[in-house]
Amino acid sequence: MYQFNATPIVFESLALFDTSKTRQLELINSSLLHDDLPYQALLPMKSLRTLTISRCHNLSSFLRALDPERSNVLICPKLKKLVLCIGGEMGFDVQIMVNMVAARASRGAELKSIRIASQMEFPLRVVLELGKHALRVDYDSEVDSFDNGDDDSDGED
Repeated sequence: MYQFNATPIVFESLALFDTSKTRQLELINSSLLHDDLPYQALLPMKSLRTLTISRCHNLSSFLRALDPERSNVLICPKLKKLVLCIGGEMGFDVQIMVNMVAARASRGAELKSIRIASQMEFPLRVVLELGKHALRVDYDSEVDSFDNGDDDSDGED
């Protein structure tokens, strides 16, 4: 698994590597300068199965990058597990996440598992809405004790 502090320099450096076979990626402490960097970094990751985003100051940028309605391209087409560890002070528009998950499902790229660890109250209606488009949605209100796990049980090699 690759684990990065998600700075603009890291994202620009990722473009120099062949990331097409990357299966797991964890991004930590993201504070990007503009919204296009997540799109540019995630676009070549054709085999990514698990994406973990922790303590991200611009989570909406990553969720927009994964939304095929925004870019008309299916980013990370094999993505099955999305793990979000959201600190209490890092709010975001949860509707963006619902829209992204629904758009992926409409393109035949349904997420099997969404795991959310959030210190802020996460509306039950959002969890229920996400459950319409993912096989499993887990919500944990304790970010510090959250274990993102690294099981990759989709059966593909």
